[in-house]
Amino acid sequence: NDSAILAIVACATMAFFQICTLPKRKTDVPLWVKCFKYIATCCLVVNLLVALILFGPHDGYDRALFQTPYLYQRFLCPIFAFASFVLFEKKPKLPHHAIKLATAPTYAYGAVMILLNLFEVINGPYFFLRVHHQSVGYSILYALGILGGSGVVAWLVRKLNRIL
Repeated sequence: NDSAILAIVACATMAFFQICTLPKRKTDVPLWVKCFKYIATCCLVVNLLVALILFGPHDGYDRALFQTPYLYQRFLCPIFAFASFVLFEKKPKLPHHAIKLATAPTYAYGAVMILLNLFEVINGPYFFLRVHHQSVGYSILYALGILGGSGVVAWLVRKLNRIL
């Protein structure tokens, strides 16, 4: 899972910089590090929401969320990443344009996967990307829902990080 790998690298980077700030009694990590963790957190939350809204009804919630490896990839890791980012990683404040950065991986992945499915290079990997197996309307609805949801998630995670 791409977002899990992104999250591992982002969390390790954040941990490294947080450890480096301990002797200085300084709590700020570089802005780019916080942005990196924010991007990974947003990708994980989108992953969780896709599992709840699309995979759960399609495959069953037990299979989509609670069986290995999905228990970690789609449920626990997104929840812990969200909670730690929103509650504990307060400084520095993220600028508004960070929302665009947080949606970029979802937009890029979606565009590449839809094109690969459209040109029949691959089939899937998820049912909602299989454009030849569903109506154009469903394909547009899935794309708008996931891409729009990605923007809402990015806005909400940033907002909660600032106010909680």
